[in-house]
Amino acid sequence: SARMAPRVATGGHKNAFETEVGLYRKTFGSDHLFDVKIQPGGTVILGEEVLLRVVVHDGD
Repeated sequence: SARMAPRVATGGHKNAFETEVGLYRKTFGSDHLFDVKIQPGGTVILGEEVLLRVVVHDGD
């Protein structure tokens, strides 16, 4: 499995905290890759496997 261990960071009081949060889904035939971002207001089917991805920008 390609899971990463959780990480906690502190600090960053000098700059505004910039981050991107997104939900991703697998498309048919994507070979187990979460390759499509679910747009705001999009529908998620109960039981559907999704990936929560958070990107913290450099310097934060």
